[in-house]
Amino acid sequence: MRSILHFFIFFLSLPFNSLWAQLFSQYVETESGTAPKGIEIWNSSDSDIVFSSSQNLQIHLGRNGLPCAVQSGTNTTSDTLHSGKGWVMGTSDVVAYALAHGKDLSGTTLFSFSYNGDDALELRLSGLVTDRLGLCGTDPGLFWSGSGVQTANQNIALKAGILSGDSAGFTDPSERFERLHSSPSTSGGLIGFGDAPSLLSVRDSFWEEPSAWMSGRVPGTEDAVLLRNQMRLNTPSIVSYLKLDSGVTLNASASSTLEI
Repeated sequence: MRSILHFFIFFLSLPFNSLWAQLFSQYVETESGTAPKGIEIWNSSDSDIVFSSSQNLQIHLGRNGLPCAVQSGTNTTSDTLHSGKGWVMGTSDVVAYALAHGKDLSGTTLFSFSYNGDDALELRLSGLVTDRLGLCGTDPGLFWSGSGVQTANQNIALKAGILSGDSAGFTDPSERFERLHSSPSTSGGLIGFGDAPSLLSVRDSFWEEPSAWMSGRVPGTEDAVLLRNQMRLNTPSIVSYLKLDSGVTLNASASSTLEI
């Protein structure tokens, strides 16, 4: 559904918990061969994450219903996952795509994941579980699935507006993810890797100023937008999704339009 906005004041609650702000924002498992396989991790918090030996990022894998165990090659102890940006980790094709096309990429890790659709993944920051894909210790059969979204043979991405991880895990990926592509190994099958799922405002400002956005760029036609601060729109713009934090207003000048 599309709508044209000339002027409005809009209120909508948007819960946000910075503790769980490092989460899986994209996942791919190939429909052919052993690659592509990979994940994207998004920092939806207002602060950069500077990796170190004490503040490290690591992935755990639960294979075929076994408990989740550490994947040593994923241990990240240096560099920075910037606020509002993503970190892509996976096979060479996933990393290459993100480096070539990603607009919100903070860093990459080359790692040959061997998971299949019936496995579980766990994201840990400084040893703390911040998000899970599937359930550790549970075998779903062939894959985790629901409403056409599944963890086998698909490229799936976090739904717009979700800002926090699910440390308990899930059995139905469609609660949090949507399908982007059903043939990940083909041309265009890795769409989305390196792009943040939502653009967040960081201060009271004008919509058209890049510095007003956590990613440092103005939202475009494919972007989901979440406003945490007051914003004024002075130029025509088109976005795919819009949500406002409680008490936030978006004011549009008479000469501007916002198409959603």
